[in-house]
Amino acid sequence: MIGGPLSATITGSAGADKFDLLQLLRAPVEIYGEGSKLVWWGFVDNITAPNGPKQSIGLGLDEMYNYITVAYADGETAANSDTNSINEYGQKEARLTSGDATQAEGEQTRDLYLADHKEAPQEFRYTGGAQEIELGCYGWYSTLGWKYYTNTSSTNIENTTQISAIVTDAGQFFAGSVIENTAGITSNQYRDGHGTALTYINQLLNAGTSNVRPLLATVDKDRYLHVYERSAEPPNNKPRLLWRGDGRLETALGEIISDQECRVAEWMKVKDVPDNLGGFSTLRSVFIEQAEYNAREDRTVYSPANAYQQIRLAKYLAQTISGQSDGSGGGYTPPIFWTPEADPLKLDILTSYYQDTLTDIASGASVYINTPSITGTQINTGNTGLVQGSLGGGAKTGWRSERNKDYIVFAQLRTEPGTSGPTSGLVNLVIYDWRETSDVGGFSGQAIGPYPPATTSPEYPTILASAFSHTSATIDSGFIFRVINNTDGDIRISELRSTFIKIFSRVAST
Repeated sequence: MIGGPLSATITGSAGADKFDLLQLLRAPVEIYGEGSKLVWWGFVDNITAPNGPKQSIGLGLDEMYNYITVAYADGETAANSDTNSINEYGQKEARLTSGDATQAEGEQTRDLYLADHKEAPQEFRYTGGAQEIELGCYGWYSTLGWKYYTNTSSTNIENTTQISAIVTDAGQFFAGSVIENTAGITSNQYRDGHGTALTYINQLLNAGTSNVRPLLATVDKDRYLHVYERSAEPPNNKPRLLWRGDGRLETALGEIISDQECRVAEWMKVKDVPDNLGGFSTLRSVFIEQAEYNAREDRTVYSPANAYQQIRLAKYLAQTISGQSDGSGGGYTPPIFWTPEADPLKLDILTSYYQDTLTDIASGASVYINTPSITGTQINTGNTGLVQGSLGGGAKTGWRSERNKDYIVFAQLRTEPGTSGPTSGLVNLVIYDWRETSDVGGFSGQAIGPYPPATTSPEYPTILASAFSHTSATIDSGFIFRVINNTDGDIRISELRSTFIKIFSRVAST
């Protein structure tokens, strides 16, 4: 839940060219699963290949450093670095301490350490007879620990703004940062340079938000760091995901989630266990901190976060947080990013969910959409410039649609009766294009669900709408979902699921 892809181990049979693979150190890695779905991405940290019946030999980056400074008795040496190593692997810094040393001794220590660590150290392993090549891989988030960060300004600045600045300065492999939710908290941006960018970013994430919820982060395949607020715990009778007795996850709709996806940073509740476990103990949803997939066994182990990790505030922040709430006003679930490279259309699929609370989007701050409500409730899942009414709560969240691109948009709405109703009527789910210059632009698609539904179910009705849109080449645009209640009672949205398929290229024959 902090950083996204964490680690991966890849094994394969060894050919005659097995030692040529050692050139792949720090190369990008993408792992695809079922249906050409990207399930993990990062870089190669270490490689070993069999050498004889019981030995493997290889190289690794864990103990490689190519930019060195040493703190001595009266100060700190200038850095010494190795250009060839930096060009090959990237800059990886080490700051050593030799408290009683003179400057000359400190510089000698620095130079010796650089000479010994600028190349990837050799790794030897006893294999016990295994004859496989093994690649150890890390996610890109870990590379924020390769560089130290200094900021001499002592001005108080919003915490997520600081995160963006640190990524820009020290995220040498990152394309940038995307702040999905701001912290609403300011702190002193001064950093003395004795901590890595990773250390400082984790501190800022740990400080949480003014909603008294933690900030989480994930790195997408294009190496953008997404920062967002942990979503609110769902009501006990409306779990986001169900954790089955066989260890697998399923959605509220009964869909089994592929083990390879390693879902994290979402709420899940154990299935088929009574809510009341006796006395005051109630079975509630838990937050998924980490998931590990084992391909050989085809199973995933999910690790729930403990209570402290679910609501954690860094002790280093010495200021009062104003405007605190109980954190029940929505939240944001990070989108899942993948590109099925095997598909000739090269689709980029962005999925999102909105569930349970409508405090931020319903008329009159009500969780119900009252009748008649012909103007409907607008839910923004498109342009970051759109204000109040965003998917997941709060203003200015969601995605800015790329210019001059084709999008296929799907939306699935689930509702339930409100306080009065309904006995008859229709509910509309409408998808609109949004244009920066015209508020709501063209109508894209809609679907209608009748009350009462044809078959009674705990959630009714389920409405599916789809649309196709070509975004402007010159004007920022996005999408708005509008829910229109045209029944004789109140309804409540229990879930809205949206999927955007962005088409990068077209095949002429289709």
